[in-house]
Amino acid sequence: MNGTANNTFRWILERIRNSQGGAKRAITRSHQDIESLEPRVVLSVTTTTIPTTPPTTTSTTTPTTNPTAPPPAPPPSLLLGALGALGVVPGNPPPPLPAGTTPSAQLKTDTQKLQMDSLAIQSTSGVNVSEMTAILQDEQTIIKAGVILDPKAVLKVTDEIARGVLANNTTTAKIDFAALFGTKLTSAVIDKIFADEVHIVKDSKITVTQLNTIAADQAAIQKDLTAMGVKPPAPPAPPAPPTGTPTKLDLDTQKLRTDIQNVQSTSLVTVASLTALGGDDQAIVVAGIKLDGKALLKATDGLVRAVLNGNPAPAKADFVALFGGKLTTAATDKAFNDMVKIVKDSKITLAQLNTIAADNAAIQADLTAAKITAPTPPPPSLAGALAILGVIPAPPG
Repeated sequence: MNGTANNTFRWILERIRNSQGGAKRAITRSHQDIESLEPRVVLSVTTTTIPTTPPTTTSTTTPTTNPTAPPPAPPPSLLLGALGALGVVPGNPPPPLPAGTTPSAQLKTDTQKLQMDSLAIQSTSGVNVSEMTAILQDEQTIIKAGVILDPKAVLKVTDEIARGVLANNTTTAKIDFAALFGTKLTSAVIDKIFADEVHIVKDSKITVTQLNTIAADQAAIQKDLTAMGVKPPAPPAPPAPPTGTPTKLDLDTQKLRTDIQNVQSTSLVTVASLTALGGDDQAIVVAGIKLDGKALLKATDGLVRAVLNGNPAPAKADFVALFGGKLTTAATDKAFNDMVKIVKDSKITLAQLNTIAADNAAIQADLTAAKITAPTPPPPSLAGALAILGVIPAPPG
């Protein structure tokens, strides 16, 4: 149940801010953390992949990526979080249980059921990365307008939207959605955000039955947590505005976020493709294979560049070598083909690939200059390697 591994990059940045006595810059995040939603958002099995450890050697032709930290995950989004709570998109990881608390057998069973039911939706979902990025951009518009949203009201209205879409009648849902923002957003902006949410629900291919099943799963988990005496976390206070002068690390981190978002804003990689890749990572784990982070990132970078050059075949030998003969040919071929498809659908360009690599290298130089010791990086994964290169979003956290 512990989803804290996905927060590695945020942990690094918090340590950086705590070590700097002068200016402190807040990394942009939602004004209300999705963890405050009721029922709790439980991590989907398709979003548990962790970014890999990048190489520490320097290439003479390509900038290296950060060897100690995964790429920054997008800020928590209340809107996407609500869609995740309903099963429309992959959900955020849950808050960890209190220290010393052991999950009950029933909680484990109910969590597994939610994971499987979520997987059934995600494996056929046509929602793509650009659609989810649009929601994140909508969130920033809301924050800039000074709107403070109530998480419970957002979850309720999002459920209305989903059910309205499935019933082909969103009139009431749209009225209630507009009411969330008062008079702080124009009708045109509200219409755009509403349309983005409707588009995602339609492309998710979720059914009323699946929507009801996920709701029942969430209720069962909340009941389990209540029986264990675990109380839901209190909603966090709105973040304080940034103060002081941004450091070079602040600026380089924001540049990386912006450059990654530029890729994601046109990406056609679907949730179904990411789910398939999650299955490939799971197959590697089941086979007992411990990937070497340096070799993985090198092979992944070679694969991406080969795809962009129009012929991925030359990159396959290095990819196959990663598994040391411990993964079946069929599983290896599937993983390779899944990665090739994702790279193609991401629409990433060679220039963008190089830019993101340079951004990561700049951040690593900033960390080194500031004498910041990063925590132990999480285990390598295929999804993590693609995320570090900017091909897909970093796992939620």
